Amino acid sequence: MNNTPDNQNSGFKIKEQVLEIKEQINDTCSDKAPNEEPECHKKRDGETNIAVGLFLFALGIPVLLGTLGIDDNVRAATVNAVCGLALLLTGGGWIAYGWRQFKQSTGR
Repeated sequence: MNNTPDNQNSGFKIKEQVLEIKEQINDTCSDKAPNEEPECHKKRDGETNIAVGLFLFALGIPVLLGTLGIDDNVRAATVNAVCGLALLLTGGGWIAYGWRQFKQSTGR
């Protein structure tokens, strides 16, 4: 690749064009219903994924707390602990994924 000033400026122009396109997408998404513009789906999907993640995370908390109440049955306590941790990790993953989608769609 040739690093002449012309090539460096063309790369800068491409970055400017990409930023302009992102701004146009953000402007169009705020005015239209999500079903009208496919680019607007990322924001909606990100918000939905965050909500699902919060639900799963919140569901894992009482499962783990229920593990503390099991005294006799070690097998039941182990199953509850594994399931509670799985819910917490799955919920945390969905929250992170939804947050990433939301941030990408809003351009912040």
